[in-house]
Amino acid sequence: MVLSGTLIRKVTSFDPHSVAGHKKVRLSDNTKTVVFTIAKRDLPRQLPDSWQLNKLADGTLEVTIDNTSSCLIEAGYELAAKAGGELPDGFNPSEHYNSRFHPRGLQ
Repeated sequence: MVLSGTLIRKVTSFDPHSVAGHKKVRLSDNTKTVVFTIAKRDLPRQLPDSWQLNKLADGTLEVTIDNTSSCLIEAGYELAAKAGGELPDGFNPSEHYNSRFHPRGLQ
């Protein structure tokens, strides 16, 4: 979609119908504990107080947390706006503006 005489164009640099995101969820009160495995390099720098770690034979860690925690789960979503101001494909500003006396990054 291109609106005539404007720079309004359909977003083409990514898919606005499927944007990766996360939703925050709270663990249910009837769950005693939640257990998951994680690589040591993926651990947060500061561990939450409710995490208990157990090293597994394959080098990963088993994390046990209580039910008072909240987590982020993968949840994609669709953007409301699917068009925006973009330069036309193949447009090179340096062809229309002499920037020899300006910093190279100005282009």
